[in-house]
Amino acid sequence: MRKGSVAIALLLSAIMAVAWGCVAAENSVLDGKAEAEISAASAAPEPSEAEYKYIAAGEYAGEYWPTAGWRTCRPEAVGMDSGRLEKALEYAADPAFKAEGLLVVKDGYIVAEAYLNGFKKNDRHVSNSMAKSFTSSLIGMAIDKGLIPGIDEPLCRYYEDWNCDDESDLRSKIKIRRLDPDNRP
Repeated sequence: MRKGSVAIALLLSAIMAVAWGCVAAENSVLDGKAEAEISAASAAPEPSEAEYKYIAAGEYAGEYWPTAGWRTCRPEAVGMDSGRLEKALEYAADPAFKAEGLLVVKDGYIVAEAYLNGFKKNDRHVSNSMAKSFTSSLIGMAIDKGLIPGIDEPLCRYYEDWNCDDESDLRSKIKIRRLDPDNRP
């Protein structure tokens, strides 16, 4: 594989995952045992269907990287203020914003979560703006780490079946910048 191919493949996979929305709980890749272990690791109770928001409980248990699930902890355990988060959730709940959900993660821990305007935790959401921000961040990180030289790099360099030299193949003209709608010429 060419340099950066793995990074681009992961980037594209992440973009597609975000663009297709959140996966419902019934489609979870976790088995019951893994879900139980994750639940046990977190002292925070799940909010009821009637609740639209909550500030997480539980203690900070050290650094980790969320792979099978997210841990929760009190905002103060990671240097945040519960009162200010509560005000932010109330502000986001204003129907004029048409917000569907809000998730606050600090140091890998969920510290606050809200589902608004009739949406619930496992509902799918259209992720347009979130996908753009996520894509831009991943592209920037890949450039920063030297995995790709820049946004004007042809995407065909990372796909063996795409021929960069075949001008009749329109895919040869696609640049990385085209992955980010806000960065198009």
